[in-house]
Amino acid sequence: MFWQADIVCHKLHNDPMYAGKEINLLGISQGGLIARTVVETCPDLNINLLYTFGGPHQGVSVYEKCNHWYCPFVNHVLGYLAEFLIVQDWGAPPDYYRPWWNLDRFYSHSIFLPEINNELETKDAGYKARLAAVKKFGLWMWEQDRVVVPRQSEWFGAWDDRRNDIPMKEQKMYKEDWIGTKTLYEAGRMFFYSGPGEHMFLTEAMIYDYLRPLLTGDTPMDSQY
Repeated sequence: MFWQADIVCHKLHNDPMYAGKEINLLGISQGGLIARTVVETCPDLNINLLYTFGGPHQGVSVYEKCNHWYCPFVNHVLGYLAEFLIVQDWGAPPDYYRPWWNLDRFYSHSIFLPEINNELETKDAGYKARLAAVKKFGLWMWEQDRVVVPRQSEWFGAWDDRRNDIPMKEQKMYKEDWIGTKTLYEAGRMFFYSGPGEHMFLTEAMIYDYLRPLLTGDTPMDSQY
């Protein structure tokens, strides 16, 4: 997924419609994770708003739509295969597949999500500086999402190795401010919203009531977290 972010970065720096201007970045689902990657890795951007609908910021840990007796076995196989470099190079979803039952292997083999979340031993100060410079960061979570699992990933939540929900503010990544989320949150520049619907379910109210005020500078809806 880094190459996708590189393409966007090149476009933003070289297209006269965007170059040198204040911009807003909106991403839906995987696009939300790409949008955040652009912000963290692309230098010299002036970001007013980063907004993600259903972005898997802490990855996807299980394919919940599979509901047969063999699905736990399938999920474990998928989690194992996703950590092979050739599989991660083949497609984007393996880049953020986070098998909760084998986190040690995930951190040692995954080439994308631990890097962009600054979870590796060597931290990239630029990731934190660029994300923390965003004026507003909005995150939408679908309450019946069965594609991004756990759905709390859309709010930077994650499962631990016992499949317990760990909210953003209880994680070391937040407490030590590895990517700037604590800076943004404490400054009142992070906005957490949720509503009914499955993955990719969009309504006019989601746009008009929640996204629009952050774009226009009007008083935004109160954050839900």
